[in-house]
Amino acid sequence: TVRYVSALQSAGIETLVLKGVALSMQTTGTLNSRDTRDVDLLVSPDDMPRAHESLLATGARYRHRMYPGDSAEWRFARWANRELTYYTDPGELDLHWRVANELGWFPDAKTLLARAEVVSVGSASLPTLSQSDALIAGCLFAHIDRYNSMRYLVDIHRLLAHGAQVPPDSSNGLRRLTADTIGFASELIPGWPAQTLPAEPNTRYAWQQWERVDVPMGTPKSYAALFSSARRYS
Repeated sequence: TVRYVSALQSAGIETLVLKGVALSMQTTGTLNSRDTRDVDLLVSPDDMPRAHESLLATGARYRHRMYPGDSAEWRFARWANRELTYYTDPGELDLHWRVANELGWFPDAKTLLARAEVVSVGSASLPTLSQSDALIAGCLFAHIDRYNSMRYLVDIHRLLAHGAQVPPDSSNGLRRLTADTIGFASELIPGWPAQTLPAEPNTRYAWQQWERVDVPMGTPKSYAALFSSARRYS
């Protein structure tokens, strides 16, 4: 993680780390308190072409056939998607230009970068989401994952224990999604402080998704979950 953040910063590209070791340090002060399968970085959409070249210079291998630039293919991908994937040693790296697929529904990269926090990892300093932005992101990721990943629910618990609150500029839909997710997590995992619990969460959908085992990730039905947040909470 430090290597790729340093490469982007050396190129003058503002970036932050999503999830991973930065969130682990932010919530527990240790590197190994959260399972980390890949590296997730966020940059401004306008910086994607330069960020792409900077990652290639580190030895990262690009997974797709479409390249960031001025092509119609890239303009469509920038509108319709949220990340590009690279193969690295030892795993994968996802380069995001926004957190949610739906435009205008979640704070954009410029807003998130402006209110980023910095955590220390050894001698390195890693910018990451503010705790409040990490809270709403964790709730969104839990929803996208159909509430089947305990690590996002644990992330939410830890962030609330640190006093994280929903950012005041969040949309009503994002507030409802966050309340429903926290409500579901509190029903699943005991021991939540009462002051962190929403008044009237609707947890029925989350429980339905938690109990489903017939839709593996990578199928057309699973991809539909990526776009369901704005529809369900609009």
